[in-house]
Amino acid sequence: MSKQKNIDFEGQPIYVGLDVHLNSWSVTITTDYIIGRTFSINNTSTVLKSAKGDDAYGAMLLRYLQTHYPGGDYYTAYEAGFCGFSVHYELTKLGLSNIVVNPADIPTSQKQEVQKTDQIDSLKIVLALRAGQLHGIYVPNLSTLNDRMLLRVRTGIVNEIKRYKNQVKSMLNFYGIKYKQDFEGTNYNFTRKFVSWIRNLDLVEPTGMIAKNMLLHKIESHREKLLTVTRNIRELSRSDKYQRNFNNLITIPGISLITSMSILTEVEDINRFSSSKKFIGYLGLHPTYRSSGETFQTGEITFRHNKYLRMLLVESSHIAVQKDPAMMQEFIRYRKEGKEYNVAIIKIARKLACRIYYMLRDNRKYEIGIVK
Repeated sequence: MSKQKNIDFEGQPIYVGLDVHLNSWSVTITTDYIIGRTFSINNTSTVLKSAKGDDAYGAMLLRYLQTHYPGGDYYTAYEAGFCGFSVHYELTKLGLSNIVVNPADIPTSQKQEVQKTDQIDSLKIVLALRAGQLHGIYVPNLSTLNDRMLLRVRTGIVNEIKRYKNQVKSMLNFYGIKYKQDFEGTNYNFTRKFVSWIRNLDLVEPTGMIAKNMLLHKIESHREKLLTVTRNIRELSRSDKYQRNFNNLITIPGISLITSMSILTEVEDINRFSSSKKFIGYLGLHPTYRSSGETFQTGEITFRHNKYLRMLLVESSHIAVQKDPAMMQEFIRYRKEGKEYNVAIIKIARKLACRIYYMLRDNRKYEIGIVK
């Protein structure tokens, strides 16, 4: 009687496509030759009979793979979304080879767009993974991710302050108070004097006074939070992890504490970009273009970009053209060529990004007046 052989997938790649949601994962598994089953992982999965209710989904997935595809080489992929890189950290800690992909880079047919389900999403991910069509985005270290979150929280606080300021101004306009004329002086950008002036305004009705004071209290409260988080960011800039690159970046005209630390925490390692062109592409400062036959057209700057850094670099470019003669000269040349103001500023931001790339790569300070 022949001896029964055990299932063994040693040396065979097993591809896993994941569509990740808060309370469930949709999973599709394939090999090089056949598409396997699609199932869901959740706390009530019938497929994972050995799973415990408190098990992490990554551990449940690994146990399934080891049971049904023992010895295989496991490759997983999911699209970037609400969960950030937490699933990636979970899977790689378990020994799985995982990539996180940009949703826009996953090949999708028109039919899949109009008939979208979790099962279809996980299937198209795994098929593209098996075909070698997917390239993972850069995954930062967990410590850098936490540092980055500090900068993004500050951005949220700044936006909240702007919102409350606009509400106060809308209230003044609603009551017909011409604060630009009534307030003594020209600076009414919520200085202490201006806030004190608003607080002393008599809106007659007590409910209006309560509403006004509540808005002022929110502004003051968020300003205190802003001060605290900015102090923490300044302390972070003095750490061994950032100090050298930070000291180089702040030599750039228009680059402040927040902009330089945003660059360092968002980029983490400049060597992840093989060239300045790749870095500029990451920032979204290059134009879109269409080429067909003898026709070549350029358009606006690409919609794919790091939304935090592109905005900051464009803002810094306004200062750079004022303080660096070389940048001013380039800006004037663009304007003489007929470029609109905003287009010329984007071109300056592109030059600034190129210089930042080489400064970080070669550990150099900024040189004013250098034309390149």
